[in-house]
Amino acid sequence: MAETDQPGKIFIGGLNIKTRQKTLQVIFGRFGPVARVILMRDRETKKSRGFAFLTFRRPADAKNAVKEMNGLMTLVGVFS
Repeated sequence: MAETDQPGKIFIGGLNIKTRQKTLQVIFGRFGPVARVILMRDRETKKSRGFAFLTFRRPADAKNAVKEMNGLMTLVGVFS
């Protein structure tokens, strides 16, 4: 997990292919209001590519989420 060049936007990698956007919104919503979740999918198969971008309304919430969640290997079956 890492911050991107846009304030409030983070990269989330190592996701289980069954992870859903709503699940990420709920899990990361505990750090603050989530403006957008983009779960990256394969164009042909529509299966998850195992990573996502999540944007918080407040950049400080993104920093807190990265600090708290970075390096976690498993979380309710979301991360593989």
